[in-house]
Amino acid sequence: MFDSRRTDIIELDKKKIIENTLYDCGFCIFDKVLLPSNVNKPVVINDNEINYICEFSFSNINDGFWLIDIDGNVSIKEIVNIPDDKIKIITNRNNFDCNKEQVNFIAKVLLKIAKIVQ
Repeated sequence: MFDSRRTDIIELDKKKIIENTLYDCGFCIFDKVLLPSNVNKPVVINDNEINYICEFSFSNINDGFWLIDIDGNVSIKEIVNIPDDKIKIITNRNNFDCNKEQVNFIAKVLLKIAKIVQ
């Protein structure tokens, strides 16, 4: 009999954002059935009690949530492409536009895992 429990489990590196800096934080065990089939280098990023599954291997910058570095400050933000090779960065407090080359794109967010009830 085939035991799929062993083949469906993957060990993911885990990192944590503390005061806008990304730190290694061990690893976690994850059911790879929940991951997109085309994921190459998934990593768990913890930010304020929310866990994000991120893809560190990507070829283009598309709309969505990204782990980014702006001026040495690492955070997860929503990115929208706009004309003239610019992007809109959407935050909880305000939105702003900038050139793509002003932002270091670290990883694409694939999944968000958060508590529903506080």
